[in-house]
Amino acid sequence: MLDLKSKLAVSALAGLLITLPLDEGGVTDKGAMPYKDVGGVLTVCYGHTGKDIENRRYTKDECLELLKVDTERHMKRVVSCMTREPTVGQLKGFTSMDFNTGGWCGSRSNREFNKGNDKESCRALAYGPSGQPVWSYVDGTFWAGLHKRRIRESKECYAGLG
Repeated sequence: MLDLKSKLAVSALAGLLITLPLDEGGVTDKGAMPYKDVGGVLTVCYGHTGKDIENRRYTKDECLELLKVDTERHMKRVVSCMTREPTVGQLKGFTSMDFNTGGWCGSRSNREFNKGNDKESCRALAYGPSGQPVWSYVDGTFWAGLHKRRIRESKECYAGLG
């Protein structure tokens, strides 16, 4: 199992925090207010969800701290489902997908990764076996923005693969 203090995990975490689209979530220099996402989930800052959200403006520094804590939590969950060590790009793509969906451990991407099918594990972040988009629907409705995110995660995953 991957040690989250390893150079790989530190590199992946730093890379995630640097490359996440920090223009998402309505965070400005003045901070951000909570909102409901397309699925009706109370959200604040860069995708933080949970019962701890207060109905107040969060500062940019608070948002960045929530992002760091949430990213570490999702990375730990992703790593706990792995049977082998990933590349930095894979760990970034898988963690980002789990951050947004909470579902990487039960996904086809995880199963393909654990079988050693690296390219298919990356493809499975955005597409099913038939080529249809996955992880891009809310209550049966396709959301192009979610699919763009899955494609971005898939590309991140492919980075560094031979």
